[in-house]
Amino acid sequence: SYHWPQVDGVVLQSEVEWSPGDQNSSSYYSNRIEYQYEVAGTTYKGDRIRFGGDRPGHDGAQSIAARYHPGAVVPVYCDPSDPARTTLFQGPSGRTFHTSIGVGSMFSIGSLFFSLMLFKVRPQNWQGMKFRE
Repeated sequence: SYHWPQVDGVVLQSEVEWSPGDQNSSSYYSNRIEYQYEVAGTTYKGDRIRFGGDRPGHDGAQSIAARYHPGAVVPVYCDPSDPARTTLFQGPSGRTFHTSIGVGSMFSIGSLFFSLMLFKVRPQNWQGMKFRE
């Protein structure tokens, strides 16, 4: 969504929602925003705020609701190959991004460890090994 074109949209509805959670997850606040926009003469409605979801907490959700109040004109980013696919924020949520970085780092470290164990390359075995100069 970083390179999707931007069109103007109008917020139709904006709410802060509280989800009580269950035995597997804790409670959280989120936003529900419905907006309308036009592409090439066709009117669409959307409700995606950001890819990856977001749980901004009570104050954060209230701040987003105030910014995206009904009647507000807001930037809407549209997928050029499918104008019905939109988002109000470009890129993934910080939570999704940080999870990806964490999983990627763990995979890299695990792969390095596995490689060292598999090939039994240990510093004490480096003596006598010939390296290219």
